[in-house]
Amino acid sequence: MLETFDDETSFIRRTVSNVITALFTVLGYKNWPEIIKFLSENLQKDDADIVETTLDCVSKILEDIRTNSENIEFFDDDPLNQLIPRLIQLCNPVLPWKIKALAIYILNLFSFAMPPIFLANMNNYFEILFISSQDQNALVRQRACEGFLEVLERRKDLITANLDKVLERVVAFTMDSDNAVAKVACRFWNEFLILEQDEPYDRIEALKKYLHM
Repeated sequence: MLETFDDETSFIRRTVSNVITALFTVLGYKNWPEIIKFLSENLQKDDADIVETTLDCVSKILEDIRTNSENIEFFDDDPLNQLIPRLIQLCNPVLPWKIKALAIYILNLFSFAMPPIFLANMNNYFEILFISSQDQNALVRQRACEGFLEVLERRKDLITANLDKVLERVVAFTMDSDNAVAKVACRFWNEFLILEQDEPYDRIEALKKYLHM
């Protein structure tokens, strides 16, 4: 089956991708860890259509892992050491918007577990979000805003370390011409204004200088 994943026909590629996702859901990561290595290697190819199909497959697998605790071992395994750096490369501004949007979306999914290789690339990840926040494509901008929200929900300290730049970009998102982007920005503010018990007001104070915009 994997031999037909890179078929030149889009319908066949997507059908095989759906089958792989379904099998992974049934078998689980423990019984089929090789699939992540295969997909990671597939992302190295030069064919944009194959890369896009592979990213779509990875995103569906990540969505399943995120909701299926039986596959949580995935977040601590070696294949991520190859997968995450490649995903970062695929966020390059010169690449097609579909590839960028999918790559950012997958990276955002990793915020759920914050695996070590993801944390090691956190500076690169934030740089991707900052650059993509000004992309011409609305979906890419939306994914960037969702990235800030994902991190905020799980590690506010990482947002605080980049606070001024993040607030500047989310203010811009709030005024975005695309409603989907603006809605994500509103969700960010809703989460941002929630203070943990005994948390200082530093984050809220930092927001004041942006309120006149």
